[in-house]
Amino acid sequence: MALPQSLPAKLVPVVALMLLACTDGTADDSGGIPLRADFVLTPGQVRVCQDPVAVPSWTDVGADWGLEGSPNPDGVHGEGGSLAVFDVDDDGDLDVVVGFTDDVPWLYRRSQEGFTREALPGFGPWLATTADVDGDGRLDLMFGGETPSLLLAQDGGFVEGTLPELPEATTLEGTVVKELSAGDVDGDGLVDLYAVVNTGQGDAPDEARADFLLRGDGSGSFAVDTDAIGLELAGRAGFDAAWFDWQQDGDLDLYVVEDMGHLHGANVLLAQQDGGLEDRSADCGCGITVSGMGLDIGDVSGDGLPDLYVAATGGNVLLESQPDGSYVDTTATRDVGVIDESWRMPWGALILDHDNDGHADLLVAQGDMWFDPTDDALPVEDLPLTLLAGDGEGFTDVGESRGLTALGSWRSAVAADHNGDGIQDLLVSQVVERPSLYLSDGCTEASWLAVEAPPHARVEVETATGVQTGWTTTASAYGAAGPPVAWFGLGTAEEVERLTVTLLDGRVSELTALTPNRRVVAEAP
Repeated sequence: MALPQSLPAKLVPVVALMLLACTDGTADDSGGIPLRADFVLTPGQVRVCQDPVAVPSWTDVGADWGLEGSPNPDGVHGEGGSLAVFDVDDDGDLDVVVGFTDDVPWLYRRSQEGFTREALPGFGPWLATTADVDGDGRLDLMFGGETPSLLLAQDGGFVEGTLPELPEATTLEGTVVKELSAGDVDGDGLVDLYAVVNTGQGDAPDEARADFLLRGDGSGSFAVDTDAIGLELAGRAGFDAAWFDWQQDGDLDLYVVEDMGHLHGANVLLAQQDGGLEDRSADCGCGITVSGMGLDIGDVSGDGLPDLYVAATGGNVLLESQPDGSYVDTTATRDVGVIDESWRMPWGALILDHDNDGHADLLVAQGDMWFDPTDDALPVEDLPLTLLAGDGEGFTDVGESRGLTALGSWRSAVAADHNGDGIQDLLVSQVVERPSLYLSDGCTEASWLAVEAPPHARVEVETATGVQTGWTTTASAYGAAGPPVAWFGLGTAEEVERLTVTLLDGRVSELTALTPNRRVVAEAP
């Protein structure tokens, strides 16, 4: 597969329009465009599709671009295959970080030839998270593990940071901090980390599974807080977590997916309350009992509210949000369970718009339950990726027809535009084999808009066909991280009538009459 002739435009793009700072919604004299700006948005250059294809398709360029698998495929591979996708060196291209549980994490820098690989500090990383923990405007990198790690962005690379000593209970043999999920638990504008704790010991005491907080001070340092999360809230077998604004009140809440729920407890919704977290699972009706692996959050139903798509052994679960904050299980009516058989397990569950038609689609990465191959390993079975294309009502499996033909034991997934053609490309990891980078074969006639803003911003895009809502977040599917971009497929719409971005702190910025679209809009640096 030949590389594209030109690399994608920088995510902080060339300024085509500048907003004047005004907050009363009045118009200025620059073309009659009404403006509201508590901060500045900059629309980038339009990306014209010269030779559109009828439907999107992808080709796996992972091997050609230099992605590699675990150097120790016969070692202890646990859940394996964590991913992070973001612009590490601020050159406008997306770089990739891959972590296997029996190796050092690897940074793949994007180049004209594909990727060049370099080792990062640390060993045995579990799930990846990105966030700006030291306030310098660059995304830092965190991994879960028996000893979680923090890598601070510096000079286009990373240096090893320091995390505080773990609570004593989490140092028991077999106990792992699966993930350090980044959010702001007390609304002070500083990044905190929620430690999702899990142990493989079925008879381990509850305190060995007690999640805890790392409260950030904004400099890259953290303090352990075990009091904010009691055993009754999260003394369970955590696997994945994601922050989102459940009540749409500007405060971040947290949904935690639990494994072996029938033994250790159901999934839990933790709402922000007085600088801590309060169990609101009963209020939301989303405390489902599953053997959960991962989740993604997005607006599947199109009503502007955050829905939850949970990957779980026995079949995925789609929970659609209602105006009163409760959730309804629509898995059966939408036919999105992706029922697995034998020891197949859905791991990554990703909400995206693969064809830019304005309807949410779902990517499901299934894989075997893998153990140490020297200790009662289950048989390995290669499985397909499942792409469910939505039409606003139901879903149809189109993965094979779109080129997703490789078989594997899949884990994490990230959707991002690596070649700048306006189609989301798919990076999907495996437990020990190399990740697949499914690069789009060409652009389509469908319009799109990508909005880059600080994590957890609410983004609304209004066209003649209605309003779409999304959120910027670095969390992606099962324990992966992507760029903080909200992606909107716009179908046949050639004008965005209004783009509204609302940050967690309440600041709002708007653009109107964005014509034509097919571009990236970013908050000005």
